[in-house]
Amino acid sequence: MFNEQTVTENGIIDRLKSLSGVKWNFCHGEALPKKAQDIFVDEWLKDALCSLNPDIAKQPDYADEVIYQLRGVILESRHTGLVKANENFHEWLMAEKTLPFGENGDHITINLIDFDNIENNHFVVSQQVNYIATTEVYFDIVLYVNGLPLVVGEVKTATRPSVTWQDGAADFMGGKKHYWKNVEPYFVPNLLCFASEGKTFAYGAINARVKDWGPWHHTDQREDILPGMASVLDSAEGLLNPKTLLQLLESFALFSTVKTGKNTPPKRIKILPRYPQFEAAKQIVDRVRNGYPKKGLIWHFQGSGKSLLMLYAAKMLRADNDLKNPTVLVVVDRRDLDTQINETFGGADVKNLVKVQSCKKLGEYIEQDSRG
Repeated sequence: MFNEQTVTENGIIDRLKSLSGVKWNFCHGEALPKKAQDIFVDEWLKDALCSLNPDIAKQPDYADEVIYQLRGVILESRHTGLVKANENFHEWLMAEKTLPFGENGDHITINLIDFDNIENNHFVVSQQVNYIATTEVYFDIVLYVNGLPLVVGEVKTATRPSVTWQDGAADFMGGKKHYWKNVEPYFVPNLLCFASEGKTFAYGAINARVKDWGPWHHTDQREDILPGMASVLDSAEGLLNPKTLLQLLESFALFSTVKTGKNTPPKRIKILPRYPQFEAAKQIVDRVRNGYPKKGLIWHFQGSGKSLLMLYAAKMLRADNDLKNPTVLVVVDRRDLDTQINETFGGADVKNLVKVQSCKKLGEYIEQDSRG
């Protein structure tokens, strides 16, 4: 069937296939080497495990054990909930898990993705991907990295004025399709979801409310961004190119505990950055690494995510091996900001977080070479 919806769907796929540098390979959903009940493309995942892990390459059967462990995380989602299962799977994606595959049973780190040399990964964009769990669905667009479905996109028709990208987003969070509930296991490995109707493009993390979805542009775009296919394709290229996608996965996907009300327990949520936070955090880290300029000014409006930007920058600075675990100071000039910063950093389980109340105490910590 050929309609405005497939025009948008094919347009996004064609743009991703034609990127400069590392690009997406195309495989239609009907041609994927997997069964409809499968979440991973085992063939591609096994190849990646062998190519990225020398000890697994020596003993390819170890790849089956890794996949067994990953499926266990997915099965746990029925008890832990989607966000917690997604967080557990994220630890595997970030090479935070080990298995006894080394010499004499030594534990080795399991690498699912090569973040340093992204050309070593296998990037595939697919459309009309069939998946059967408690119900049967067809996902419009799925992006696989090394056989893992990290991105799912929902596309709607642009011919009806009443239809917007929010109708695509609604398929994830409610209604008849309600992907995050009805086919929950498929989203355990998920990094992000996106939706478009050919005029506007928006993305969000699992279980995000519609108001928490957002556009993806560039801060150097000074002219008004007019809705239309050109804008959608630019947004898709900007967000979904392999380099940006892996940067988001490695440094910007956060899990945080937030308060939901006086009489309700706190809940765990997944947070993705807005594009200004993404750009600003990277620029801060670049300036620290380069040593010049030694200062900078970022203008924010209220509610734009200042605390999260500080958190992203701090985590990236501390994760940079060349910077050797630097001490990061966050200075605030109001009590409400002090509370907000502590809640943001504390909710995201930032390690070695120290609250200092005076200049004297700060000096003592610095003299002790405290890291954090």
